[in-house]
Amino acid sequence: MDSANHSLQSFTRRIQMMMVYRTALKWTGVWVMVMGVIVLVVRFTGALPANWWLFALLSLVPLIGAAWFVEYRRKPKMEQMRAAFDGENQAGGLVMAAAEVDTRSWEAKTQNLNLPSIQWRGGKAWAGLILALVFLIVTWLIPVRFASLISDPPLEVGQQVQQLQEQINVLEEENILPPDEAEAKREELERIAEEASGFNPSKTWEALDHLLDTNQKLAEQEAEEALSQLKTLNEAELLGKALDLLPKDLADQQALEEGLKQFGDLLGELAKKGALNPENLPEELKQALKEALE
Repeated sequence: MDSANHSLQSFTRRIQMMMVYRTALKWTGVWVMVMGVIVLVVRFTGALPANWWLFALLSLVPLIGAAWFVEYRRKPKMEQMRAAFDGENQAGGLVMAAAEVDTRSWEAKTQNLNLPSIQWRGGKAWAGLILALVFLIVTWLIPVRFASLISDPPLEVGQQVQQLQEQINVLEEENILPPDEAEAKREELERIAEEASGFNPSKTWEALDHLLDTNQKLAEQEAEEALSQLKTLNEAELLGKALDLLPKDLADQQALEEGLKQFGDLLGELAKKGALNPENLPEELKQALKEALE
């Protein structure tokens, strides 16, 4: 049964080689794709070594060795190989029996045993490897000047940043924002502009909208306080005019005292709201007070 055993061993080796070839081809496609990513990163952050392709080829040696080791541990049992070989040759169990008994008397029938054809449809694996090779070549040859477009596309926010800078300047000039807070807002605006990314535009727009909303609220709050102060000033002015219209020889001083009391209350309210603070007065009123005191 030597010829049958020899054919069986050849069949087994072919099966194992096919399994190693299949696994190595699949792993090579994945590894070439990974090498393409590595080449892309290295080119955009530094420079590729002169003989990088040699290291890439040598890295396939341990990969093929690992594929052989994995498939060697997964190889079918000899009983399964005998059964498959016997079935493909329609030997009627003669190959199976050769493992248990002496079948030399049937040697004539085992002379014509053929090695079965072994085929594996590796079209998808080869297509994946070819695509990976194309990707590797592109990452190797792509001009580095395209790195910024691939890594982080720009986001145009120059107009919005300029508008916010002008708002901050106005708020500082009108004493609505203290200088330290205005400088902090400028630094925040500069940071937002530097971190603007086309990959995540919503984050940048949300930060700009938040800063714009804060500036608008400060302006609205200042406007409301100014209106309140103006209303109080108008009330004080009307009360003062009413007191001037009272007769000088008014016998009953109660109305005069009541008016003076209300006038004092209004002045106290103005002082609480800061309307009487010289720093908060308009320039025209500051000049008028200065001339009146001289």
